Amino acid sequence: MNFVEYAKERGYDENIVLLALKLAVEESARRHYGIVAVNATLKENKVHMVFRIPKDIKKDLAIIAHDQVNAADDDVFYSFLKINSQPPEFVKTVKVLFIDALETLNLNKFLETWGNLKHDVVYGVICSNDQSTVEVDIQNQDGYNAKGIMAKKFWVKSEIADYKLGKGMMFYVSKISTSPLILHLSRSSIHFPEKLFENRQPWNSFKSAKRYPGEKSFLRTNAPLDKQFTDIVKDISSELSGEIIEIKNFKKK
Repeated sequence: MNFVEYAKERGYDENIVLLALKLAVEESARRHYGIVAVNATLKENKVHMVFRIPKDIKKDLAIIAHDQVNAADDDVFYSFLKINSQPPEFVKTVKVLFIDALETLNLNKFLETWGNLKHDVVYGVICSNDQSTVEVDIQNQDGYNAKGIMAKKFWVKSEIADYKLGKGMMFYVSKISTSPLILHLSRSSIHFPEKLFENRQPWNSFKSAKRYPGEKSFLRTNAPLDKQFTDIVKDISSELSGEIIEIKNFKKK
C-alpha cells in the first residue's frame, strides 16, 4: 500500500496518515515479536526494539539470535528491524491496523477541530447544489477542512438564488455527525441571528425571540444600542440577505 497516495486519494491530512502508519507498524511489531517497547522511525525504515532478559527474550536466544555474548538476567539491549524487510503476515497486520488508526485519529482531529462548533456559526463556501442539498467546504484558520451539508428544509426561500457554487456565506451548525464526518448546517434556524451577533460581540448576550427567515427577526440584548452597534446590525442584516432585524434591550427586572 502506498500510504502517501492513500492520503491524497481520500483527502486525509498527511500528518495523520504518517502517525497512523507509525502506530500500525509498532503494534504489528508487538504482536509478531512479543516486544512491548518499540519505536518506529519511518524515515529510517526501522522499528527500534528494547529487549529485557528474560521477560522479553530468553538468555540463550539473545546470545544466539542477537549476538549478546554476555547476556544475563535483567539485562536490557537494543535491536531493530527493517520495516520493508518484514514477512507478508507482518505487512498484512500493518494494513489492517493502519486503517483502524487512521479512522480513529481522523475522528479525534475532527472532533478537536469542529466539535465545539455545534450550535455556533461558521463560514463556508458552497461547492455543490443538487436542488435538494447544498454542500459546503469549511476551512479553519489552520487549513483543516470539513464538509458541511444544508438540507433543503433549512434553506431560506428568499435567498435560494444565492446558493451558487463558489458563494461564501455564514451558516449555523445545528448538528455534528461522526459517521460520516459532517457538519449539518442551517440558514433558517431561529438561533442563527443571535449567534451571528455573538460572533461579533462575544462579551454581550443575545437572544432570538422570534424569526421569520428571510423577512424579520426579533432579538433581545444587553449590548448598548449605540451607533457602533447599529452598524453591526446593518452588517448582519446584509449577511441574512436583507432580513429586517428588530433588536431591543432585555427588560429590566
